[in-house]
Amino acid sequence: MKKNNVLIGILAGVCLALALAACQPGGSPTGSNGAASTPAPINVPQGYQGIVQITFSATTTYDEAVSILQSAGMKLQVQCPNPGPIVGDPTVTPRPINQQATFASTQQLSAIGTPNLTQAMLNQVAASAQVTSIDKAPQMACPLLSAA
Repeated sequence: MKKNNVLIGILAGVCLALALAACQPGGSPTGSNGAASTPAPINVPQGYQGIVQITFSATTTYDEAVSILQSAGMKLQVQCPNPGPIVGDPTVTPRPINQQATFASTQQLSAIGTPNLTQAMLNQVAASAQVTSIDKAPQMACPLLSAA
């Protein structure tokens, strides 16, 4: 009988220790910087195929930002040669815009999905701790946007 009482006492002590440990701070998932690892908001309509604008944290470098986009299958927005409706010339390859100068002051990059923008690309970029938001860029006429 005493053996059972000792065993019950030990089990009760273990349960109490586990309950107290569960109440300690630090039990929630966090990122490497201690902030909660919540994906950035994606403010892009489902099925959208245009240019998106990605905002990064103030500590993100231009090279890190470009790497995050490229690893998700995205590339920097290509330059439109002139304003107005454009029919893309299939023999001309648009050159990517170097956004390094504006990135330093805005912490934003414009990008497209290659070959198409997908929800998986957006989710991958949003999951990066350096990304603070993904938004639909203002509409413009460009060879990247279909004239459908």
